[in-house]
Amino acid sequence: MTDLKALVEARLAKGPLPAAEAMALALYHPEFGYYRRAAGPWGFEGADYYTALDLGPLLGEALAARLERAWERLGRPDPFVVLEPGAGRGWLGRDLLAAARGPFGASLRYLHRDDNPAAAAAARIALAPYLESGRARIGAQQEPLEPFRGAILSNELFDALPAQPYRWDGERWSFEALTAQGQAWLPADPCEAVDWFTSQAEGGLEAGDGAPWCEDLPGRVRDLAGCLEAGLFITIDYGHTASRVLDKGSDLRRYKGHKVDG
Repeated sequence: MTDLKALVEARLAKGPLPAAEAMALALYHPEFGYYRRAAGPWGFEGADYYTALDLGPLLGEALAARLERAWERLGRPDPFVVLEPGAGRGWLGRDLLAAARGPFGASLRYLHRDDNPAAAAAARIALAPYLESGRARIGAQQEPLEPFRGAILSNELFDALPAQPYRWDGERWSFEALTAQGQAWLPADPCEAVDWFTSQAEGGLEAGDGAPWCEDLPGRVRDLAGCLEAGLFITIDYGHTASRVLDKGSDLRRYKGHKVDG
C-alpha cells in the first residue's frame, strides 16, 4: 500500500471523500502529491505531458512582443515586473527574457513562483544567467507581493487546481465523490456552485448538465490581481471546442504517459 493510498483510506473511514479533496491530496499533498515529486512530470519519454515550452521558444517570443507593447502604453515603467505563478521549470521566463531586448529588456524583471522544490531547482538552472544579472528572481509561492506595474502570466496553471464536479440528474444536483465502495454521485446541498450553474441555464437544465467547480479559483485570481497596479493578466491554457467541452459527462481529464486514462 502506498502512503497516499493509506491517507485516502484513512480519510474514507470518516465518510465520503469529495472529488476536489481527493484531487488536492493526489496532486498537492506536501509529501506524496504528484506536483511535489522530486522528478518533475514535464517532458516526453517517461513523462506524462508536455507544453508549448517543450517545443521551442515561440511562446516566450510572442509574449515578449505583447508585453513590450503594454510597457510602451504604460509609459515605459522601470522596472516592468512579470510575475509567473506556478512557473514550473522557468522555461517561459527564460524564453521571455531572451527575447526581450533594448530598453524594454533592460527594464524587465521576471519573478518565478512555484512551491514544487523540483521546479524551483530546475528553474535555477534555466534562469541562471538572469538570476546572476538580477533580471530574474525565484520567490516562494506564498511570499507577500509588493504592488507592481507589469504583467502576471500563467501557463497551464488554473486547470490543475482541485475542482469539484457537479451534475444535474433531472431532479436534483449531485457531486462526485469517492466512497469506500468506489466512485459515486451523492446529493449536493445548496451551495454557490449549484446556484451559479442554475442561474446560467437560460434554457433550463437537462439531465446530465453540470461541470467542475473550482472553489479556490476566484480567490487566487483576486490575490494575484490585487498586487497589479497596472498592466496585463494573461493566463494560457489549451482545450477543445465548446461543443466538445459541453458534452454530457465531459468534465475532468486524467493523463498518464501522454494519454487520457480516466
